[in-house]
Amino acid sequence: MGGPPCPDFSVAGKNKGIVGINGKLTKSYKRIIFLYDPEFFVFENVKGLWSTKKHKEEYNKLKRAFSRKGYVLVDRLVNSLEYGVEYERERVILFGIKYSLLRNDKGTARNILKSNFNWNIDPKYTIDIIKSIRWPITTEFNIESKLQCPANIVNELTIEYWFNKNDYFER
Repeated sequence: MGGPPCPDFSVAGKNKGIVGINGKLTKSYKRIIFLYDPEFFVFENVKGLWSTKKHKEEYNKLKRAFSRKGYVLVDRLVNSLEYGVEYERERVILFGIKYSLLRNDKGTARNILKSNFNWNIDPKYTIDIIKSIRWPITTEFNIESKLQCPANIVNELTIEYWFNKNDYFER
C-alpha cells in the first residue's frame, strides 16, 4: 500500500510526469508489485495523475499493465476531508485484487468487484457539508494562547483535535 512521490504529477509541482525524477518511481512501484505478486494492492497519488491529459495516459498504461498481470482494478478520486483528515487533498486511490481470488474470469471478476466495492461506505463527512461551514479565516498567533473552537466547526477536522488525540502537547 502506498504510492510513489507525486511532485512530477502535481499540477502545482514540476509537471514532468513519468520522466521526472520522482515520476520514474511509478515504474519502480509497478516492478515491486510484479515482483512480489501480492493478492491485492492500494496505489495512491495526486489528482494531477487523474486530471492532466499527459499524466492520465501514463496512469491508464499503469492500469493496463496491472490488468494484464491478473489484477481487477477499481479507482476513484477522493478528498481526504471526507474521511476526517484535517486538510483538503484530492487523491487518486487505485485498488487492485487478483481476479483469481474472486474465482471467476476477468470480466466477471471485474463486474463483481465494481458492483460490490462501495467507496462511500464510511465517509465521515461529505464535501458539501464541509464546504458549507463558515471556517475562520485567520487568527493572530500568540504564544500559549487558548481559543475555543467555534461552534459551527467540525472539531475532528481541526489540527488541534489531532494534536490532542495524539498527545502531541505532552511531548
